Amino acid sequence: NKADIETYWITNQNLIGAWDNLVSVIAHQSDHLIALNQSIGEITQTQEYDGAIIREVNKILSKDSDKNRVIFVHLMGNHFNYCERYPDEYRRFYGVLKIGQFGVLTKKNIDDRINCYDNSVLYNVFVVSSLIKSLEQQNSVTGLLYFSDHADDVFGNLGHNSTKFTYSMCQIPLIIWLSEQYKNLYKHKF
Repeated sequence: NKADIETYWITNQNLIGAWDNLVSVIAHQSDHLIALNQSIGEITQTQEYDGAIIREVNKILSKDSDKNRVIFVHLMGNHFNYCERYPDEYRRFYGVLKIGQFGVLTKKNIDDRINCYDNSVLYNVFVVSSLIKSLEQQNSVTGLLYFSDHADDVFGNLGHNSTKFTYSMCQIPLIIWLSEQYKNLYKHKF
């Protein structure tokens, strides 16, 4: 804001409640705060799938502005309960896990958890790739930086409980996408 950049914060996570933290404080400092999830407390039930964020980003991109803009997107992503994070058409993984792929894990009765997690990841890929496609259509200097705020220990059924830390909780993706216009204008940075 102090750099005279118009700031947007679109979130599908709780802003008020048990996990209300510095992220919520930062979100409230944006010029425009769009909260899709109105839950309060410890509720993480899906009210809208993350795909609703695509619509909001497209609304912002369709507005003319004489300022530079930054849009922060805070997805619900792959938070537990994984089965609630995607619409039915993204239910591609289901059934019994194959021993050839999952080994001894197949004996732990975690088929639904793993399948739901994989489906939530598949849907998350759709959301992120759709945001990139929206930026590509702008035909201007744009970029996207994507990373998760944490990972989950899905196999150990620990989520991201830091009191029971495992390395799986910190393995996150990082994606940087830059438009051709950005690459041409800022060759030395690219």
